[in-house]
This record gives sequence, structure tokens and C-alpha cells, in this order.
Amino acid sequence: MLHQHHELARTTTVGGIHYREADRPPGVIKAPPGLAVSTSFHTLEDLGICRGELDYCFLSPIYSSLSKADYPANPAFEDREQLASGLAGSRYPVLALGGVTPDKFAELQELGFAGAALLGGIWQADDPVAAWESAAEAAGRLQ
Repeated sequence: MLHQHHELARTTTVGGIHYREADRPPGVIKAPPGLAVSTSFHTLEDLGICRGELDYCFLSPIYSSLSKADYPANPAFEDREQLASGLAGSRYPVLALGGVTPDKFAELQELGFAGAALLGGIWQADDPVAAWESAAEAAGRLQ
């Protein structure tokens, strides 16, 4: 996924493009032919009003970031019933981002997330490969 320089997607074999919240086009998002499209949200309100051809999106920060100092969980997401309701009403599969570790997978699934993205929980581990393998194993145990 290209997060910037989306024009390169036409001349390379990348699988898709990602719009950061600051770069998301106004109005309806159109997917380029043959490419997956994702974007990021930081509020349930924005998630609810977004329109377009998205394959999935991220909602963050669900928990306090592991990779960004002083980037706490969004206080609005502390109301887990409201969060679950917002996820249930989404037009798109929503992946949790921000402070995600394998021990949180079950809660995220119960809330209605379609998946999760791990960043700091992998690359800040003493053994990133072992951390990835452990996360994949934990994800495989979910139903």
C-alpha cells in the first residue's frame, strides 16, 4: 500500500493506496481500477460519514500508542458500547490501530473490529519475528 505518491501505483505492482486522514480527498472516494483503497479515521463521526470505494479502514488510537510517545488512546473510544455501535454501523471493515497487542485481540473482535494492525508491538519487541509469530498464533485462535 502506498501512503503517498499515489500516482506511482499506476506504474508499479503495489496492491493499493492508502489515504491518511489529512490527505483523504473530499467527497466520495473513487478506487483506481485494480487497486485496493484504505483510509484512516480518528473519530466515529468521520467513519460514519465517509463515502466511497474503500476496501477497509483503520480507526485509531484505540489504546495508547506503543510507537508514538505521548499519543494516548482516544478518550471517545473508552465508551465501549458506543464504539461497538459505531463499528456495527460502518459500511467498511474497520481495523483497530494504536497500542494493539495480541492480548487485546479478543476484546477487539468482541467490539466488532474486522481486524487489527500491529506496529510498535512488533517492531519494538526484542525479537520482532517471534513477536509476529506470537501475534499470528493468537489471531489464529480467534473464532
